[in-house]
Amino acid sequence: MILPNFILRQTANQQFEYSGMDSLKDCIDKQHFKNYPYDVDYEYNSRGYRDTEWPEDLSDVVWCFGDSFTVGLGSPRDRTWTYLLQHKLNQRTINVSMDGASNNWIVRKTKDLFTELTPKLVILHWSYLHRRESTTHSYVEDYINKEWVDFYNCIKDSSWPKCDRRQDFKKLSESIQQEIWTKHYTTDLERWLKDDVVNIVDDEYLRSFCSLDPKDGEIQDFNNTIECIESVESSKPIGTKIIHSFIPYFHGTKGNDPLMLKTIDHLKLKGYTHTALLDILDLARDGHHYDRKTANQLVTMIVNLLSQ
Repeated sequence: MILPNFILRQTANQQFEYSGMDSLKDCIDKQHFKNYPYDVDYEYNSRGYRDTEWPEDLSDVVWCFGDSFTVGLGSPRDRTWTYLLQHKLNQRTINVSMDGASNNWIVRKTKDLFTELTPKLVILHWSYLHRRESTTHSYVEDYINKEWVDFYNCIKDSSWPKCDRRQDFKKLSESIQQEIWTKHYTTDLERWLKDDVVNIVDDEYLRSFCSLDPKDGEIQDFNNTIECIESVESSKPIGTKIIHSFIPYFHGTKGNDPLMLKTIDHLKLKGYTHTALLDILDLARDGHHYDRKTANQLVTMIVNLLSQ
């Protein structure tokens, strides 16, 4: 199978009515959600991406990488930028995106692509600067333990002892261990109970670690973004064109955020192809992601860059 790492297990072959913050409970504006005039559903292909099945011949496709803005959260698929770009160019686009994806995830997927194929065109729709992965041993271990304790306390019988660390699972009686494995098995359980914490994290699970560490700050966010940009640019095959683009207010603030402008200045200085910053012209059903007008704005920029 080509690109075997390009599979999101949690969404492969799945279909959902709601996803992430695109629900009445979690949306930004409940009235906007109720008044949104289009039907939205989430249908994922066998690889777990919100896309139709990929063609066997991937020699002349446009590869699109991103987070939930590329997934098209809150919008019907035919109002997403990857879909609109496909019809504008009359060329198949391949949507490789994940809700909550970090910029590091986008880099990994892009470089995985480069190891197997020489794509003609790759479009990176970068996420927020603070979407960087914090994978230090202690941080991951603390997070895993918290998830494990929440799970254990939900399923435990009143007679069971405390088990505040995932490593203490082995200290439980054999009967309790067996009951957990047989009656309460989930795929997360296997991951939580692995000995090596490094092996716990995978591409989907790393979404949990894309928040700001208390000891870190904006400069680290900026530096990580620049490292991500340089990493894909330095590893691209000869003959591959990369277009960089950014979600609106990708640093999380409106207006001329200095780090946002500094990132664009870096792209200009290095001569990397990139779109201008987007204005939010409309909102998807969830009230946070953009809809067709803003998506069309991005598509127009991309098409204009390709014609130059």
